[in-house]
Amino acid sequence: MAANARSRAGDLEGACRRMEEVLAVEVAPLYREIAAGELAKLDELK
Repeated sequence: MAANARSRAGDLEGACRRMEEVLAVEVAPLYREIAAGELAKLDELK
């Protein structure tokens, strides 16, 4: 399940894990920035 689907379902911890997994392997600066921003938004919702 994608991070945004987990977030909509109320699984914020699962959504955060997915974004952390992306950050662990992503090397493109733009995509890292996007993932980090999404992770920050999820952290604010917790």
